[in-house]
Amino acid sequence: MNRLCNLAKVINTATKTLKPEEQFLKDFIYTIENSGSNYKPSQCYKPSSLGGCKRGLYFQRCAAPIDDKPKVYTLTGMGESGTNRHVNLQTYISKMKDMGLDCEWLDVAEFLKDNPVHGTKVVKHKGMETKCYNEVLDMRFLCDGLIRYKGELYIVEIKTESMYKWEGQVKPFDDHITQATAYSLCLGVPNILFIYENRDNCDLKAFIVHVTKRMQDERVVNVIEEVEDYLHNKEVPPKTTIKKQCNYCQYKNECKKW
Repeated sequence: MNRLCNLAKVINTATKTLKPEEQFLKDFIYTIENSGSNYKPSQCYKPSSLGGCKRGLYFQRCAAPIDDKPKVYTLTGMGESGTNRHVNLQTYISKMKDMGLDCEWLDVAEFLKDNPVHGTKVVKHKGMETKCYNEVLDMRFLCDGLIRYKGELYIVEIKTESMYKWEGQVKPFDDHITQATAYSLCLGVPNILFIYENRDNCDLKAFIVHVTKRMQDERVVNVIEEVEDYLHNKEVPPKTTIKKQCNYCQYKNECKKW
């Protein structure tokens, strides 16, 4: 008890030495970092993870415990900024038809009614995005948008990037192509329109990727089948040899056990 009292006195003393604006900022950051709910990953496959480490996918499917990491308010802000820019860009795309341009924003649920894909259903609309689930692949995903532009169907995939990444970019990143390939498979639309925005000055780039059956098999179906085989045999997949895939992994502690 005495130790706790002493600790409280130290904290109170330190607090009193802060200027009001410094204390406000400290309290403000505390509020940002502790406002979100405790995150628990879904056991469903996510398109954004398919291009990564198969061991990570395995741990996700097993509901392995994730690392206990302190929340960083800057990452929260970056995520919120990206989400807000998605909404703004989606809204502008939806207005193109009103400008007399040959671009129509489509409702994904209505599209799937007329063009059903085995196993895919719309779970709910989330603002301008559509949350979907494919029961065959046990995969959940958010579709940024679906449009008909100059007579062609396109799945819209929006990404915000730092200036460092954006300036040297001449094509979509490979893991983004894998992610969009999963969307293509689940929605039955082969064309992907990538829109990349420079996070620092809001400049834009666009790329189109045509997804083939071979890409769907190699990047999505085969990956899922391989992970499911490991699960069936109760064997942990080998660790990835690509170092950058480990940087943001949330299963580092679990991985060390193996």
